[in-house]
Amino acid sequence: MKPKIISEAEFKTQIPGVINELLGAQKTVMLPMSDGIKLYCEQYLTPNAKGNIVIIHGFTEFSAKYKEMIKYYREIGLNVFIYDQRGHGLSDREVDNLRCIHVGDFMRYVDDLETVVDTLVNVEAPDLPLHLFSHSMGGAIAALYMMRHPEKVRKSVMCAPMLNPKTHNIPRFLVLRAVKRFGKRDGWNKRFAYTGEFNPNATFREALDGSKARFEWVFGIRLAEPRYQTSASTNSWMREAIEVRDRILKKDALAKITTEIMLLSAQNDTVVKNRDQKRFAKMVKNCQFLSVENSKHNIYFADQSTVTDVYQKTFDFLDN
Repeated sequence: MKPKIISEAEFKTQIPGVINELLGAQKTVMLPMSDGIKLYCEQYLTPNAKGNIVIIHGFTEFSAKYKEMIKYYREIGLNVFIYDQRGHGLSDREVDNLRCIHVGDFMRYVDDLETVVDTLVNVEAPDLPLHLFSHSMGGAIAALYMMRHPEKVRKSVMCAPMLNPKTHNIPRFLVLRAVKRFGKRDGWNKRFAYTGEFNPNATFREALDGSKARFEWVFGIRLAEPRYQTSASTNSWMREAIEVRDRILKKDALAKITTEIMLLSAQNDTVVKNRDQKRFAKMVKNCQFLSVENSKHNIYFADQSTVTDVYQKTFDFLDN
């Protein structure tokens, strides 16, 4: 039996119960990486699990945002592992500014995912198939991980993957040129001049969500915890985000991936470019490309009809 998706009307009253229920199964650990950075990780083991799934969140996100999804994945029989990526949430930072996200090289994110899989997932449940769920920036990390390990992941759900970020109608080469100039002048670990600031008065109207109840819940979490108020990037992060397309869209490397992939593309995405998602889907052997109508970037936080439909497609894909 498939999970019942919480309705928009009931979300505010039901989500506290979901969180309390998950606490009984939750195990947390600060997992050290090879360079000494520690990542905040959560694991939720499920009785008689038939698979493991690792959730890889997006830029400025954090594990606490995914409680609803964790509940549903456990209900379809999966062990769930999720972590705050370096520079995000409760994980260690490489810069002093809590609201600014820094990484020297996107491959460091891939190394981190590899450590989570090898020293957490494969220790707790080594004999079960590995699945990935990724959103936005997490999608780029998932793609690079699958390119490094083309046969390791059984199934991968990619939600609005950041294979190429939008640059607000400014040519990509001009943005990259500016980023490199700022990096050399100010330092690669300094805040990129045109990146965003956290707005404590943000409204649903300007959000990337279509569900007001889900938006208000997540925004309340962000307001209550300063480490969840990430909103900006360093020059280095921005350089890596712009250049990641060239690392991923390599036909020969992508053709070796054996993972079954479901790629969800938001029709009204203002954050990432859909055309590069289509290119990716054509380059891998087994990828179903789904364009989600009327959805903004945060597809699993869309309007109720879309959320319900997308989750049902996800359950069918993972449970097939």
